[in-house]
Amino acid sequence: MTQQEEATPEYEAPSLSEMVIYVVLTAVLLLLLITFTRLLGNQPRYQPVGNERLSPRWQIVTNRAKTFTFNLPLNWSWYDKQIPEQSSVFQSVLAEQGDIETAVSFFRQIDPATEIQLVAQPESAAASTFLIVANSRRMQQLDPETLTRAVANDVAGVLQAETSTQAGGQTIANLIVDFPTESGPLRCKYRYAHNDVSAYILAGCAPKNQFGQLGGDLLEIQNSFQLLIN
Repeated sequence: MTQQEEATPEYEAPSLSEMVIYVVLTAVLLLLLITFTRLLGNQPRYQPVGNERLSPRWQIVTNRAKTFTFNLPLNWSWYDKQIPEQSSVFQSVLAEQGDIETAVSFFRQIDPATEIQLVAQPESAAASTFLIVANSRRMQQLDPETLTRAVANDVAGVLQAETSTQAGGQTIANLIVDFPTESGPLRCKYRYAHNDVSAYILAGCAPKNQFGQLGGDLLEIQNSFQLLIN
C-alpha cells in the first residue's frame, strides 16, 4: 500500500439514527416553511401609493378587524368601536358630535344599518370637526360610479361627485357635500370604496368657514385610505 493510499480517509456511511434525525429535521423545517407561507398569505395586503414615505408627523391607523387602513396626523385622536378600551370614548364622541349623524344621513337613506366603525378628532379644532369610517354590507352591491350619479342627482348641497382609481386598481367615489346645521354650514369630504364583503365610507367634516384649514390634511388622509384584502 502506498503512502498516498494510507492518507486517504475512508468514507463512512451515516448511521440509521443519523438518517432518522436528518429526515425528521427536514420535515420539521418544511412544515414551518409551509405554515409561515400560509400566514403571510392570510395577512391583509396593503398597496403603497407610489413611493410612499410617511411624514414624521403622521401615523398609520388600521382598524382592529384589519379591513381598512389610512394615515392620520399625530395630533388627531382616534377610537375604534371594536377595541374594548376605546369603546366608551367612541360612544361618548358619537353622543357629543351630533353632526356625525348628519354626515352619514344620506348613506343611511340607502341602508339604515350603515354602521360607524371608527371616529377621529384633532386635539384642537372646532367642535364640529371630525373624521369617521362607516360601513354597509347592503351597499356592497353599489359600485362607486352608481353612487356618484345618485348623489349628484338626489343629494342637495353637492359640490363634487366623481370617481377615480387608486394604486392597485381599486375604483373609489370622491364626494364633497355641504349640510345646513343649527351651528352653521357643515362641509364633508367623502371617499367611498367597496369590496366583495362590504362598502366603506370615510368622511372628514368641519364647519364650512374652517374647512380650508383642514383641506390639505383631509386630502392626504383620504388619498391614503385603502381597503385591506383578506
